[in-house]
Amino acid sequence: MIVIPLFFMGVGMPLYYVPLTGLAMGSVKEEETASAAGLMNFVRTISGAIATSLVTTSWQNRTIIAHAKLANVVDPTGQLAGSLPPGTTGQMVREMFNNLVTSESLMLATNGLMMVIAVVFVAASIAIVLAPKAARTVDPASVGH
Repeated sequence: MIVIPLFFMGVGMPLYYVPLTGLAMGSVKEEETASAAGLMNFVRTISGAIATSLVTTSWQNRTIIAHAKLANVVDPTGQLAGSLPPGTTGQMVREMFNNLVTSESLMLATNGLMMVIAVVFVAASIAIVLAPKAARTVDPASVGH
């Protein structure tokens, strides 16, 4: 189910970049448009790199925290080992249990991170709507990237 939020993020990105580029290009003089477009490209690229590193680090940290919390609350009586097929060793039970907890902690971390990203997108869309109108109108398609 991770595909659905990623789909909406992919569709929504141009809805942020196009108005943001239009605002930026409309805020500079016409002779500064080429320099502003280059600067806008640089800022967008560096911001994407920083955001990627922040999201990756946050995802990893959230996964570790969720794993620790889940490991503390699941199977406190140790009955999991009794419900597995005969012939499984203690190490096999621990590895299977750890794999299950790891996959669930990854999903919990992903859900939490998607919620944070949704809040950031809503805040960014409000900021774009409330931004002052540019001094001149620029067709974003005419600005080379």
